[in-house]
Amino acid sequence: LLEAAPGETRIVASGHGRTWAGMIVAMVVLGAAATFPLVGHLTARWGKRRVYLRAGILHVACLAMLPLANLASDPALVALPLFALMALPLATHLVLPNAMYGDVVDRDAAHTGDRREGTYAAARNLLVKACYGLAQATAVGLIAIGATRAEPTGILLVGPVAAACVLVGLLVFRRHPIHD
Repeated sequence: LLEAAPGETRIVASGHGRTWAGMIVAMVVLGAAATFPLVGHLTARWGKRRVYLRAGILHVACLAMLPLANLASDPALVALPLFALMALPLATHLVLPNAMYGDVVDRDAAHTGDRREGTYAAARNLLVKACYGLAQATAVGLIAIGATRAEPTGILLVGPVAAACVLVGLLVFRRHPIHD
């Protein structure tokens, strides 16, 4: 989504793509930093897995609704709140995978007697980098379909396609064996 932010905001914000993209990214990142304490509180109350799944559902909903902004008389009134809501899922994604990674390593060590942090770190990093590369290629492909006011199809698909990818990830994550 960040790859397509200038195009998304250019479509939504009447041609002020770069300025709006910077403001939106700053809003989401600063919002995520502000919600780190909330993530900690929710995790202590409900557990890492449950908070991660709920935040992922919020993320899917926000991403899927992004194209609706283009239908509004003032698209920013729809898009900005959606991006602001995405701060919580971002904070959750930045904090909880590392905490859950430690749980997985500890559980594996309890079952096998071996500490294999390096193996898990290598596998995780390989998957993260592969997914990041796939996300960039997908964003470029969608932008190639259309990224102008006259033909916004590709940009308008970025949110729903990202939502579908997050949803697939959540469905896989539901099988996570650790229920804290």
